[in-house]
Amino acid sequence: MPSFSDLSAKAACLGTLSNTRETNEQKHSSPDDCERTVELAYQYQELVDTDEQTLGALPIERSPEAYRAALRGLEERADWAGLVAPDSRRVRLEGVNCHGLVHKILCNGDNPPKPSIVSTESPPEIGVWQPDAVRAVAAAKALAHERDRTVPWAIVEYPAAGVVRDVRLTARRKVTYRRVLRAIQATETATGKPDEGESGESDRQPVSRPQRE
Repeated sequence: MPSFSDLSAKAACLGTLSNTRETNEQKHSSPDDCERTVELAYQYQELVDTDEQTLGALPIERSPEAYRAALRGLEERADWAGLVAPDSRRVRLEGVNCHGLVHKILCNGDNPPKPSIVSTESPPEIGVWQPDAVRAVAAAKALAHERDRTVPWAIVEYPAAGVVRDVRLTARRKVTYRRVLRAIQATETATGKPDEGESGESDRQPVSRPQRE
């Protein structure tokens, strides 16, 4: 059964076939740097008031002043409390067709829970990169399976830029997810072995980001 990372990697491969490919030279390429970037997603509240010198030593993609302004913008979100103090952190989910890591699960009363995926990439101008959307849909479906309830939204965080984007599970995104899943399953059937995506599930994402969602 493929992991969320396998689905994301396959979505990136499928997307590179068109001339709409967007290559994002990943600034934080080593595992240690990726982990440092992911950790930013758990420090928003502290970083809002952090001094420029300290921020300058962190793997952020904006000036310290612009980064603090971005975080102050996140404070306006209705789910800000959940972003800084999620119900669960680094949870492994087991769905019907895939499994993997979500970095946060946000719960708000009787509202459906929202899984959050943290990306170490730079965000597109609007929306999220398609591989991130596929990963988010997979996470939402797995969470829905485990909680036995509908999960209509997910979140993708780009902490190096202080950006958080909502991902609604639209019909189009579900279709894309199923297309990617079928591509992996077809490869496994043809070769008799798992598709060669990322080995295991980690916080690191592929460098290539083909088309935004």
